[in-house]
Amino acid sequence: MGHMHPEKLSELTIKQIYAKGNVSIRELIAHARKKGIPVSCSEGTYDDEGMYSYAFEVILAYHYDSTVYMHGLKDLYAKIEGIRTVEPIVKSDKDKEVLRKFFNVGSEEEWEQLMDIKWKFSDGGRRRYLDKKIVHIDAFTN
Repeated sequence: MGHMHPEKLSELTIKQIYAKGNVSIRELIAHARKKGIPVSCSEGTYDDEGMYSYAFEVILAYHYDSTVYMHGLKDLYAKIEGIRTVEPIVKSDKDKEVLRKFFNVGSEEEWEQLMDIKWKFSDGGRRRYLDKKIVHIDAFTN
């Protein structure tokens, strides 16, 4: 895939959380498609669900925690640098397990469940948005 340039999708993510209070990856994909914002990469643009899902996973991980390692190709991992602006809404032990596997192992086993977990602003995240102090991810290499 080369370089992904998800800045517009990152901005869309934060704006949607601000507008709706919480949002899932599935909802973000639908909104991006409705707005006509594709996944932008060095070799072109994509509008398939898999690429959107991957982009939003990277974006949410970036805004969640600077120590998160995202999955790439099998055993390759890319470190995402960010600050905690958003956090997942954990409603069940199943959600907790899906997120644990996703963040610690890079597992795609429970991709469908990950798509439906809602995300919200963390403490101070909404204030950073209003103060225009959120730094958006502008490039990601896979």
